[in-house]
Amino acid sequence: MPDANPIVEFLGTLPQFAVSRRGNQLIHLKTGCIVDDAFSASGMHDVHMFTLRLRWPGPAGHIEHLVEANRYVEFQLLEAQQFGIEICGLRKIAERAFNDVANARSPEGSVE
Repeated sequence: MPDANPIVEFLGTLPQFAVSRRGNQLIHLKTGCIVDDAFSASGMHDVHMFTLRLRWPGPAGHIEHLVEANRYVEFQLLEAQQFGIEICGLRKIAERAFNDVANARSPEGSVE
């Protein structure tokens, strides 16, 4: 995914997600939920850097729900575990993704 949020990229590696052809978006295969980065979506730079945007297809597709990325990632890791995925190593990869986002979005380019 070009210019994708590292957290969104990480979620795209989990079995319950597929990368959308539209790029920088994921589709949750069980629910159809569309997941992307609220920070860079539609100029929404007033939201916290660790916020994801959730939408569902259909008539209510224009309604956006903003969620804390850390809670959403943890929930999705637990869901992946139900598919038999070992999540201990994935938590470390997720932590690196959060660090990458923080480094990319901090004014100095790094986090203290």
